[in-house]
Amino acid sequence: MANASLELDLPAVHSCHLVRSPAAHGPTSSLELDDENGHCVAVLTQFGIVGEPVHSAWEHLAASLPDA
Repeated sequence: MANASLELDLPAVHSCHLVRSPAAHGPTSSLELDDENGHCVAVLTQFGIVGEPVHSAWEHLAASLPDA
């Protein structure tokens, strides 16, 4: 996945939900992007076990998102 890319039609995203689940380094956030019909069109998350610095960076990014 190091060379993966994502193409997303951002104007089609109607809402975003921050979902937290237990993980090896503590709660881990995922972002669920929904279209105007409430259908999930993308999930942005971590897969596998990552080191604590990566986990912290991801959680910092999630915490920096504005409240809806």
